[in-house]
Amino acid sequence: MVRLSKCAIVLCTFIGASTIVVAEPLLKTVPPILLLATRFTLAAILLAVAAPKRVFPLTRNEVHAGFFAGIGFGVGSALLYLALPHVRAGKVTFLVALEVIIVPVVSALLYKQRLTRFELGALVLAVLGLWLIAGDAEGALSWWDIVGLLSAFAYALYTISLSRLAISGSIVGSTFVSFCIISVLSLATSYLSESFESARWSASGIKTLLYLATIGSVARFLIQAWAQKTVSASFTALTFTAEPVFAIGLSYIFLGERFSATQTCGAVVIIAALLIANAPRSKKVAATTSYFSPSPQERSNIS
Repeated sequence: MVRLSKCAIVLCTFIGASTIVVAEPLLKTVPPILLLATRFTLAAILLAVAAPKRVFPLTRNEVHAGFFAGIGFGVGSALLYLALPHVRAGKVTFLVALEVIIVPVVSALLYKQRLTRFELGALVLAVLGLWLIAGDAEGALSWWDIVGLLSAFAYALYTISLSRLAISGSIVGSTFVSFCIISVLSLATSYLSESFESARWSASGIKTLLYLATIGSVARFLIQAWAQKTVSASFTALTFTAEPVFAIGLSYIFLGERFSATQTCGAVVIIAALLIANAPRSKKVAATTSYFSPSPQERSNIS
């Protein structure tokens, strides 16, 4: 059973990487916020249908936690979708993955928490890796690279704030509320800032949307929720470190993306930073990780 659960966590990591890769082509024909709204509207409906007894009735605590999670995660996801049409899928995955290093740094600034030697080392490596992966050691980030980094900061702030909320009740119920909040806010934002008529839905685009909602959102959440009953949070966090690696492989196969030698070195350095950042967490219990509460990797995130 434990082995099967570990395989399920690896599968969730692969699915997380695939959602970014498959979304990139679709964002060329569908406005980003509209795609976000459509995806999570469908995901909310599917989750309610797939697990009605675990969703309803909703408690006040579930609504409260889901509301704040939906706002925080929605902002991070919106920034990710805005950057994705302009930044390669493999590259943006590495930028967003830096959340795991940003969390302790922001916590140190806001709450005066001392950084461990692991976190300091990871921060130094992350800065070096970011400089290399920015593009052939030129050391300059484009505007859309910065938007991708802002997505990582948004996810980090969301993770920190969510960890300080007293969450009780069904995780499935609070996740359903989060899906709904993302859907409503995205629909409103898209209505005010985007043209619905500009969306060009093709047969392949609809298939991609169904994949993002069913496999990338609902199935991934349910699989991870089941698997983490028997798998440690430390194993989950370390496994999520492989998400950028999966993204690079998938983007190479399906999108024809290539990393230069310098950028590849940067990717390796960032992976090392993520592993080091997760090292001290292996001694801590963080069993409350959920789809909307990465550890703090994202990832069970939408990306």
